[in-house]
Amino acid sequence: MWIKSLLAVLCLALILGVSVGCKTEEGFAEKAGKALDKAVDETKDAVEEAGEEIGEGAEELKEDMKDAGEEIGDGAAEVMEEVEDAVEDTADAIKK
Repeated sequence: MWIKSLLAVLCLALILGVSVGCKTEEGFAEKAGKALDKAVDETKDAVEEAGEEIGEGAEELKEDMKDAGEEIGDGAAEVMEEVEDAVEDTADAIKK
């Protein structure tokens, strides 16, 4: 019976000794892991920001292209009116 008590006390002492003896300082691997995590997070943030900027640039380009298309359409309509006027003028001149 005293052997079981002695064994229990030794196990308890071992558990307490291990838990008290554990270092609380970070090792090289843990420091490197944290640095890697930080780098990954910063890279992720930079990629997300770049993606947002690309999206904004694409929207601006879309609007610019739409405006340019409208200007081209307006210019083409003006040219068509001038051509029609010139054709009419030519037809009138031929009739005279």
